[in-house]
Parts: sequence; C-alpha cells; structure tokens
Amino acid sequence: MTNGLPNGGGQGGSFASSREAGPGGQGAWGAYRWSSYGEASALVSSLRSAAERAGAREAAAVDELARTISAPIRVAVKGREGVGRSKVVQALAPMLARELHFVESDLGQSQDPPEIVLHVLAAAARGADKDASKAVDNTMACGLLNKCDTISIPGDAGLWDQASEAAARSTRELGYPVFPAVALLATAVVDSQMFGWLQSIADADETTPPSAELFLGAGRNSPVGTAERERLVREIGIYGLYCAFGALRLDSYRTPEALTAMLRGLSGFGPFLPCLQSLAVRARARRISEFLAKMEQAADLGVLRDEIETILAGAPVARLRMDAALGSGVLGESDVALVADRPAAPRVALGEALRFRQLGARLADPRAAGLAWDLHVGFLRLWAEGARSGSSA
Repeated sequence: MTNGLPNGGGQGGSFASSREAGPGGQGAWGAYRWSSYGEASALVSSLRSAAERAGAREAAAVDELARTISAPIRVAVKGREGVGRSKVVQALAPMLARELHFVESDLGQSQDPPEIVLHVLAAAARGADKDASKAVDNTMACGLLNKCDTISIPGDAGLWDQASEAAARSTRELGYPVFPAVALLATAVVDSQMFGWLQSIADADETTPPSAELFLGAGRNSPVGTAERERLVREIGIYGLYCAFGALRLDSYRTPEALTAMLRGLSGFGPFLPCLQSLAVRARARRISEFLAKMEQAADLGVLRDEIETILAGAPVARLRMDAALGSGVLGESDVALVADRPAAPRVALGEALRFRQLGARLADPRAAGLAWDLHVGFLRLWAEGARSGSSA
C-alpha cells in the first residue's frame, strides 16, 4: 500500500483513555468531589419520612429537592443542518448517559435552557454560528469542528495541523473552546467481515482514491465489490480507510479490535472530552448550589423548617457549600488550585480558612465573594473538627 498513518497533529490521545483522566489529572471528572451527590441524596432521604408525616406540600418539596440532585445535566448539541450533530450524540451518549442528557437541536433558542451547550460546526464558523454564540453563556459552552478530515485530502500530513488552526480560529470567533474532530471515527466498529474486506483490498496493493466515488468505482474490478465498499465508506469514511490501510501494514493492528481502537483514537475526541467533563463539573457544582438554595427557600416558606434548619447548620451542608464553590468556575483557578482535598492537619485547614477570608474581602463580585466565604467557613469548620479530635498540627 502507498498509504500511511497520519503524523499526529491535532488528534491527540485515544477516545477511550480520555474517559479515565479529566481536568487536573484527578480522575475522569476532575477535582470535584462527586461523593457530594451522595451526601445530598442522603439529606433528601433524611427529610422524606418527616415530609410524608407532614403532608402533600412537604412531600412535593422533598420530591423537588430529589429531582434537582438526581436529574442528569442537560447538554444541548447545537449546530447547523448537516454538521453531524447526530453522530456526535451517538458517540457521547453511551459513555456519559448517567451524568449527561444530550438533546440535539438547531441553533435556535431552546424552550428548556440547557446547562451546557455543545456547538457542532463543520469546516469553519459561519455567520449563523457566530450569531448563535452571542446568546450562549461562554463559560458553559464548548465546540467541535466536525468533519475536519474534509479540510484537506486524507494523505495530507498537515491535515490535523490545518484542522487545529481552523478550530483555533473558531475559538476566537465564538468565544469558547472549539476542538477539531471526526465524529464518524468516534463510533467506528470494524467487525470481522469489514476487517476481511479491508485486508483483501490492502493485500491487492490498491491505493485509496481521494474520493468516495473513485473508491466505490474500483469495486467493479475487485473481489471487494461496490456494495461492500459502500458500507466501508458509510462506517469509517475515506479518511478512516486511508488510516486503516496504513495501519494494516503493521502487525500490531492486524485484528478487528486493534483497528477499531486505532480509528477511534484518531477521532479527535481525546483532547475534547476533558473540556466537556470540566463543564459537567461546573454544572454539577451549580446544581449543588441550586439544591441548597431550594432547601433554604422551603425553610423560609415554613416547609419542614425545623428539620431543614438543622440540616443547614450541619457539617454535610458545609462540605456541600465547599464543593459547590470549588467546582463553580467562578473563583480563579490559581485561587482554588492550592486547596488540599481534605487537609489532614488542623493548621492547614486554618491557613486555608484565613486565605479564603482574605480573598473574599478583596473580591468585587458578590457571587465570588460569597463562594470564598463558604470556603472560609468550611475550612474553619474542618480546623475546629481536627482540633477537637486531636489531629496532628
């Protein structure tokens, strides 16, 4: 074969491995303490029996608290017609369905506002894309420059560099990060039948033509006919075929499973997933804040006031407020980067408490200042708990 594998460029790591390492290298979902959702659910359970005894109003309030904490994060997958939104959803939904609910839509406003916007483009940001981006909270949005394999011919060694440059331009134009991708490859599955066809074409030393039409036409004089080639083009595309034929020259890729993994690794989703995951962290932190605000509102209205006020004064809520502050994305990364996950020594917790008190006093944004205060109170509580238990200073 005259074909070969691409020289790296913008595609990054494998689709599968990116699920294991999120922002900051602290696991798939970053530094955010996902056990806080379990704590919030436990608080709802503690209110359930009291609500059932009290009446329908109280039970409805507790049901609403449960929905707030349990519903998946809403992700709107937006884009112009033909950019490949469905293929992006098809790639992401099986992996992330427990955490995220993907809804495909055009660039118009949604009746049910999403918590995250995933903007799918093709080739470049058009006028409609730029107009739509103005209505988006750019702190809760990211984009995929899909079909970037069409930017140049499959054998162009600079294809991914060109795609990365195009994505960088879209990032500047839209105001949120955009990543180059080939969503078709993110869902690629090379079964044993397809592998046999690919191997047969490779053994015949047939050069992959730069278009689907020419590749299909070659099936008229080949053991692998037009119908089989149509399926290959449909499943992995011309760029996928180019990479597959190059990989088949190497012994390590001569199984359907290895070829499937290689193609998925070339989808470009590896660098993109940590960004989506970091937005999910932020959305979950906001859900925690919403959950606590609804508890406070219920108490103010006299719904389970005694029970809720007891909960709000407790250690679990102090930890939840810390988690919401750390994951919110409102405070600067440099401010939260130095925070120890659970300072074992009381003196460390006290130092963090003082630091966040000073930070809150300097911040002009009331919301940021309030989050800094929540961290001050939370670390002060940790210091007091450690001091009472006699932990080493």
